[in-house]
Amino acid sequence: NKIFLASVLFVGLLGFADDAYGGIHYYFKLFFLIFVNIILFISFNQFLFFKTSLEFFNILLSNSTFAFLVSLIIITGFTNALNISDGANGIASGIAALIFLIFFYETNEVFFLYIFKFIIIFFIYNIIFGKLFLGDCGSYFLGFTISAVSIYLYNQNDISAGILATLL
Repeated sequence: NKIFLASVLFVGLLGFADDAYGGIHYYFKLFFLIFVNIILFISFNQFLFFKTSLEFFNILLSNSTFAFLVSLIIITGFTNALNISDGANGIASGIAALIFLIFFYETNEVFFLYIFKFIIIFFIYNIIFGKLFLGDCGSYFLGFTISAVSIYLYNQNDISAGILATLL
């Protein structure tokens, strides 16, 4: 999916720009994340959270504006949450590694296993030496990817809401 890959790339580049130049205002980063999410949602409604097992919430989510806002809050919120947790040694990479491993076991998609292997190597190195951080580039990339893929997998009935609620 070219639009999804472009979205992930743009979010990663936003983080890279913040790492390289520093001091990008948080309003700009927030609006940029919102803009990328809007493009993703307009292109593919599979990234919109629009169903639950509770009828009351389904009625609310049947309103496309409400579903749009809920999805925006989930993806933007988790992306920023993973970025904040990157300051603690190994937390962000450990969480991301576990999530991708669970995605692999739930879907049997080898892509998730490759990402898990890459992150677990970084995680082990980071735990031993403690001198690396994912930075904004890595944490934005992983946070955006995890949250968007979570909604997608949930909508495809590949993963349950309970597992996602526990992970995210």
